[in-house]
Amino acid sequence: MKNRFNPYELFDEQRKIEQRRIERAEELAHERELAAIRAQPHALVLASQTSAPAPVESSNLNPRQAFVFPLLAKEGWSILDWANAARVSSATAHDFLRNRTNPYRSTRLKLAKSLGVSIQQLPR
Repeated sequence: MKNRFNPYELFDEQRKIEQRRIERAEELAHERELAAIRAQPHALVLASQTSAPAPVESSNLNPRQAFVFPLLAKEGWSILDWANAARVSSATAHDFLRNRTNPYRSTRLKLAKSLGVSIQQLPR
């Protein structure tokens, strides 16, 4: 039996290709939405918190915290916002502030630039 051209098979293939193209376009649109959400600054606010948090006693702060916290307050940033602006993980920012790590120069540069200060001004 000879294979004959079947127009329905061609139509079916074209329909599948078009369906894949539509699905891919929807996936890309969804990825763009997620990227826009990720780019936004995020901060958690407790519902029961009605006033500004009490200022941290400066005598309890280490030099890194004493330098960074006023800059964060001026920007209205949380530590997570700062980490996102610097393009480092939040753990990196937290560990830096708690003196748990001595980050690479490249990381210190990112942290300093996001605060608008030079790397020499950022406490070691």
